[in-house]
Amino acid sequence: PRSTLFPYTTLFRSAKTVAGLSTSTVQSVATCGNAMVFNVQARDVYGNKQAYQDVLPGSDSSAFPDQVTVSLVPYASSDADVIYGTYRSMPACSAPIGTTARTICTPFLMQTLLTQSGIYRMDVRINQVLLNGQPMDVKVEPGRPDPTRFTLSGSGMTSLAAGIPSTFSVTVQDSFGNFANITDLEAFSLIAKIVGGKREKQCTSVTSSSTVCALESVSVDVIGNLSYGPTQSIFDGKGTIPVFSNIIVEYMASNSLATRLELTFDGRHVASSPYNVTVHNAAIQPEASIASGRGLSGSMVGEQAEIIITAKDAFQNLMTNADTLFDVQLVGPSRIRAQFDSALSPGASFKYVYTPYVVGTYNVSVTKLGRHLSGSPVELVIEPNIAVASRCYIEGDGASLGTVGVAATLTLYARDSFGNDITQGGDVFLRSEERRVGKECRSRW
Repeated sequence: PRSTLFPYTTLFRSAKTVAGLSTSTVQSVATCGNAMVFNVQARDVYGNKQAYQDVLPGSDSSAFPDQVTVSLVPYASSDADVIYGTYRSMPACSAPIGTTARTICTPFLMQTLLTQSGIYRMDVRINQVLLNGQPMDVKVEPGRPDPTRFTLSGSGMTSLAAGIPSTFSVTVQDSFGNFANITDLEAFSLIAKIVGGKREKQCTSVTSSSTVCALESVSVDVIGNLSYGPTQSIFDGKGTIPVFSNIIVEYMASNSLATRLELTFDGRHVASSPYNVTVHNAAIQPEASIASGRGLSGSMVGEQAEIIITAKDAFQNLMTNADTLFDVQLVGPSRIRAQFDSALSPGASFKYVYTPYVVGTYNVSVTKLGRHLSGSPVELVIEPNIAVASRCYIEGDGASLGTVGVAATLTLYARDSFGNDITQGGDVFLRSEERRVGKECRSRW
């Protein structure tokens, strides 16, 4: 007859763990800075998943009868004991099963954080015995580009000439200093901007020797041309591989007053940005340079006239290194070549002077390299100076002979000290009389 003691509920425990039958879910590719998480499933000799009933939830991994260890050794390292990154074992505990009140913990949840790219040899062991499929290679790729770790090189990041393309190189790295491959889309997240220039807006003379200028900010965006630079050759432990981590930035600025270069990647400043940058003026542009001064609008013989030359480049930048070789000529009744007098602002503004001695209409030209400056050519009139009695003279019969009671006429020609006839102006000549009594002969003029 059937016993009243049956049926029984029986819980079969796993047998002893066998590392060679245990498995893991390790992936062959990981990324620096991103936790690599995988399971280690301990199994017994029959392939059953191991369960741990006698360990309370939250216990340290050392409380488990099976110990899981992970070893990560980069092939590129000569030190076999070096492990880059961290790892820890975190057994995942589940609710009780069957009639037992004990907690079942299985499998082990492993987490590894690596910070150096390359190929690693990974060993996963249970109780110092390799798991099935171990060891294995894990390729650790660089993390996301981190602008704060980028490095720059090249003279174009500190100095350039207005209007002339300049270049510098940006080496892209992740947060841990690994050379990072850069995609086309990421490359165009790199933006160069020239900012911080100052332009004189309005100047007021405070004293005869000082001037105060109100300044306005000048901001010029410069979108650079981007291209890949030389590839980095990186030894990953198994061989040398190319890494596209260099970007060549070509950009151009036109404002020589700019003082800073801002470099951003994906909206974030690159390391040490903004950079101090000097934008030198371009070559002198005669048509942009300006000729001005009283000497271009008229003058008077015997008096020095001045012409002011302001040298600029094609972008209206004031020159800082212009020479004084300007050709300033007046062509008319005589030919006059103005002479350099002084530099009002070294390399930028110059004063030329000339002194005319012959009246008349002149054509004035101010040229550089055979090309006229703005304000040239121009026509002007040289006027005579004031009348000088010693240079004036009289013509006509009345100047030497007269008849009593008969009007005599003469013509008086007014001249300046250089012998130029004065044809207008209102000079006053006084009449004088001389009388001789006795012979009753009178002379009057």
